Amino acid sequence: KGQPVLLGTTSITNNETISAYLSRVGVPHEVLNAKNNEREGSIIAQAGKPGAVTVATNMAGRGVDIILGGNPPTEADASRVLECGGLHVIGTERHEARRIDNQLRGRAGRQGDPGSTQFFLSLDDDLVRVFGGDRISRLMETVNFPEDTPIESGIVSKAVNQAQQKVEGANFDARKHLLDFDDVLNKQRAVIYKKREQTLSAGEKNEILETVRNIISHVVEQAKERLLEMTEEEKPEKEREKEIEALEEKLKKVPEMIEPERGVIIGQHLVRILDTLWLEHLENLEALRDSVNIRAYGQHEPLVEYRREGLILFQTLNANFETLVFNTIFQLFEMDMKQMHPMAPSSPPAGGAPAGNPPKDAKNIGRNDPCWCGAKDSKTGKPIKYKHCHGRNV
Repeated sequence: KGQPVLLGTTSITNNETISAYLSRVGVPHEVLNAKNNEREGSIIAQAGKPGAVTVATNMAGRGVDIILGGNPPTEADASRVLECGGLHVIGTERHEARRIDNQLRGRAGRQGDPGSTQFFLSLDDDLVRVFGGDRISRLMETVNFPEDTPIESGIVSKAVNQAQQKVEGANFDARKHLLDFDDVLNKQRAVIYKKREQTLSAGEKNEILETVRNIISHVVEQAKERLLEMTEEEKPEKEREKEIEALEEKLKKVPEMIEPERGVIIGQHLVRILDTLWLEHLENLEALRDSVNIRAYGQHEPLVEYRREGLILFQTLNANFETLVFNTIFQLFEMDMKQMHPMAPSSPPAGGAPAGNPPKDAKNIGRNDPCWCGAKDSKTGKPIKYKHCHGRNV
């Protein structure tokens, strides 16, 4: 007839297989898939010419507007294609989603042009075999059709549509289930990010001491409760009293005031601890997510189990955070500020800009560039980087 044909396949493998069959019987054609995307424009432009055969994957053919007669079309070619019935689309198999089938059908009959579509289906296709195989196979055995006889029946088409509906329903449930699992992580992420921002802000405003004091007080109270609950056999009373006194002494070591620079460093220290624990927590949640589905065999709802154990892991994260802060914060209280700032900037050189008045071009300075004030390290004599000097809190 001279009608242009578009063959749709579900994968590149099937695409190349059909191309090999066409080449074997001498049918000239073009192949459109991800492997030759550099020629995609020229292949699509000429796919509407009379007698053109294009074998395309669904992703490559999606959204393609094939102009009848080629692009640019000639009047003779366009008229010939219109007389033949326009573009003919052939689907080599039905897909899991009806939406994809409809997108392939939509390549024909665009913008008022004539067109036709036809789908071929085998009982060996995955869709039919997995989701509709029993019903259709029994039908074929009852009717006793020869294997090489094409079947065009509304009953078969209806069975295939029902199989597609089953797949779409299963995929929808899987996406919904995944969203429910992600909701648990999103709530925990919101809490951690808010805590992180508040800690950094408190450090920059020198208000971090109250947060640290609350953490230390909570750790001390929990430790005292555990010691008081112990029996004489577990730990003698004198040892418990000594440990309680040591904990109370720790609490007294928290200063009433700290320098602004020390507050910034403590805030950053707390955030580093939180970030490390959060990364470990994410790995634990991922491992839990991979293993929790098997609990359905024990009559336990996987989502409920994930929420319950996710909460336990999150509580463990907070407890570990407080413990690590308690074990490391006193070193920062006792450390000399000169040791905390070994690269303290020296006085600016003669003719340099004053410390409080940066030059106009200082806005364009990089974080790893020498600081605009000209400060140098007192030990090495090398210029101090902007991020270690005036850009420390930027």
